[in-house]
Amino acid sequence: MIPETLNNEIDIGPENYETYPSLTYRFDFVNKRIIGKVDDKDAVLQFIKKVLDTDKYAYVIYDWYYGNELIGLVAMSYEYVIVEASRIVEEALLVDERIKSISNFSVKKLSADSMEMSFLVHTIYGTLPYTLEVST
Repeated sequence: MIPETLNNEIDIGPENYETYPSLTYRFDFVNKRIIGKVDDKDAVLQFIKKVLDTDKYAYVIYDWYYGNELIGLVAMSYEYVIVEASRIVEEALLVDERIKSISNFSVKKLSADSMEMSFLVHTIYGTLPYTLEVST
């Protein structure tokens, strides 16, 4: 059966879509298990950890927007890493609609082959400080 008329009053633009809930499974990163569920601010923190621990394009299960390209900074000069790391982290995290912006990005060299990155993640749930240690 084919409809005879279309209802032109229905606007299906992207501004009319609902934001999906952030309820998801809670990962126990130490024991590598799923234990319960997590929502809101804790779900965003879990997303940040997961996306920064996942190399972009490395796993077929994830789309091309998921993950980061920090692996590309291996063997690069420290000055180059300082400039590019913030862009890579921002690009990886801003695919999530719950994350609004990244600020106060800083890099501290820990040893010849490792560094610590810290930054603030501004989300719809508030500002979250995050620190990440990266081996180069």
